[in-house]
Amino acid sequence: MSPEEKKRRVVGKVSHSMLATRDGFLVAAEGSLVNETEADIAEVSGLLDNLYRATHYSSGRSRPFNPMDEF
Repeated sequence: MSPEEKKRRVVGKVSHSMLATRDGFLVAAEGSLVNETEADIAEVSGLLDNLYRATHYSSGRSRPFNPMDEF
């Protein structure tokens, strides 16, 4: 899949894990919707594959885990 296609597929999706660059710059927070700027930063930083995986995992959940849902 091309980088442009991956970027199209991550924008508007929920990131199910935190993604940061090696120097600690936060690209996407866990539970946040990914926007175009974050997708561009991930591409430039060499993290687009990681961002794709963070938005397309198979856990059976339709939304991020919230411990308060248990109460």
